[in-house]
Amino acid sequence: TDTVQVWPRALVQARAMRLVLVMVIFILIFTVTGHRSRNSQLHRRRHANQTRTRFETHLSSEFPHSGLPKSDSSSKYAIRQVISKPGHELILPCDLERVDGRVIWLHNGYQILPSKTGINRHFWRKQSSSGVHDNNLSIKHVNRSDNGLWQCQEQRKNGMTYTSKPVWVIVAVPPSFPKLYHESKLVLLGENKTIRENHLLSLHCVVEESNPFPSSVEWWVGSLNITNTSHTLSDYSTENQTYSTRSIQVFEVTRTHHMNNVTCVVRHMALENQVTLNVSLLLNVEYSPSFVISRLPGFGFPIVEGMVVSLKCNIDANPPSESQWMKGEEKSPVLPSVDGFLNFTKIQLEHSGWYRCFTSHPFGEFTSFGYFLNVRPSSPSVTETPHSDLNLQLGESAVLKCGSLPGPETPAYCWTKRKEGGHEETIGDQEQLVLNKAEYEDTGSYRCSKVDPQDQEKPQTGRPRAKPVNDTLVAMAGRSSSISVYFCAKPAPVRTIWVFQSHSLATGEVRERYIAHNITEAEVPNCFYSVLTILDVIREDSGEFMFIVKNDSGVDEATVWLNVTQASYSVSKTVSVLLGYKWSPELVLLFVFLHLFSVTRWAQCCDVT
Repeated sequence: TDTVQVWPRALVQARAMRLVLVMVIFILIFTVTGHRSRNSQLHRRRHANQTRTRFETHLSSEFPHSGLPKSDSSSKYAIRQVISKPGHELILPCDLERVDGRVIWLHNGYQILPSKTGINRHFWRKQSSSGVHDNNLSIKHVNRSDNGLWQCQEQRKNGMTYTSKPVWVIVAVPPSFPKLYHESKLVLLGENKTIRENHLLSLHCVVEESNPFPSSVEWWVGSLNITNTSHTLSDYSTENQTYSTRSIQVFEVTRTHHMNNVTCVVRHMALENQVTLNVSLLLNVEYSPSFVISRLPGFGFPIVEGMVVSLKCNIDANPPSESQWMKGEEKSPVLPSVDGFLNFTKIQLEHSGWYRCFTSHPFGEFTSFGYFLNVRPSSPSVTETPHSDLNLQLGESAVLKCGSLPGPETPAYCWTKRKEGGHEETIGDQEQLVLNKAEYEDTGSYRCSKVDPQDQEKPQTGRPRAKPVNDTLVAMAGRSSSISVYFCAKPAPVRTIWVFQSHSLATGEVRERYIAHNITEAEVPNCFYSVLTILDVIREDSGEFMFIVKNDSGVDEATVWLNVTQASYSVSKTVSVLLGYKWSPELVLLFVFLHLFSVTRWAQCCDVT
């Protein structure tokens, strides 16, 4: 026989009551703390709104650039505002009519006593020019304690009390020098921050001991104003009667921010002549390499065997990265290069082929798009000027001539100058090269090449050639990523599409999270770039992305493999969000109800007696 364990009803009920008691206490704690938190936030919002309302009145001409908005002085309920500086004397008029009784002055609703011994700073019942006491209040040596609402009040013999319209006195105190914090650490003067591109940077700008709060706290990256993405809070201290202001800025860093200052600019009504207080942090942005390939002679000039040719690879990266050249698809053997130049002192037909620039960077291996170097056989229509020596005096001018070819049409010219390292620099494309007021830097070897117009380089025709900018790409989940392909096509492409997973997007098309941008022209004629952007990358995006280009002569494709990684902070971030969530009493009640329901069902199923 099977053995069935029986739970006594009293034990089940006792455990259920204990659970209910714990949950009731839990509800009371959350209700009280939530009520206090809401009251505190409401009080701070009311205080800020009241303070701003009081400030939004017509300002004294002494502070025309206070940065505070002007209110309608004709309003029936407008509070007149008076601004003064610490140490100055301030006179407040008592605007009561036909004063016959006893007059007192109120500060924030509390009566103050006039000075008789000279220790107190407040005086009234001054005699006017007409010999009548005007009861105006004189405040000597204004300080922070004089902030607030001031009113004069008459107490007549018949028991009636009359109070004047309130005057809001602001003692303008300039703020202390702002402080910049990054990850709760104070940023020192002249300090710089090294950060990876596409990462978030969080900064706090703290401004203390000001009255009122600053009229504005602005954020700049270089010459770009990014204030609209910031959040500013101000707290009032009743102890020292000043404001403490904190402005929070969080933004994504890009390579365009490299070697730019992030600056916090503070404006305050007490700072004269529109002076601002600034504190900044210099950004050292680390970013992956990008490539620019150029050629000497320039693109469009025919390359004929026997000529001097140089390919130049410029790499923009931080940390800097050295460039290397390879031919075809193999990185070994590496072609010898100097400062990014691949030099051919006497180029041959076998040098024709695809060339790519690559580099080993701390962030990984990176490769440029391919460039096809087309070397043509030597032709009698391509000639070079014979070597000759020319001696010039410093400051003297000269004209170098390149002999023309017979025929009615003008040939193409290319003047080059040999630089250090053996490479040559293109300096002219006319028949004559003018050296005006020669300097020491003009010393060197000059070469002129010319070609018959009929033999000038014409665009290659045939099927397209496509190459990925990077064979493999790593993307972070939750962020955007772009895949780029470089291709050349003559005749022009008639169709360009991206194929991946179950999607097929033509260039210029947008679907869900995927944007296939329109193709853009490259530096080389008849060559283009195509970019596919993925918004909010997910793990399922991992895999092969294929770009297909077709023209009237054929089809080619380029393939990129995308690896998606999860951000290391995502788990802890999720836990932080759950722990920091303010649970409402309604959600707690729902939670209690579900637990009580489950306990009741459990008690019913276990009560077999």
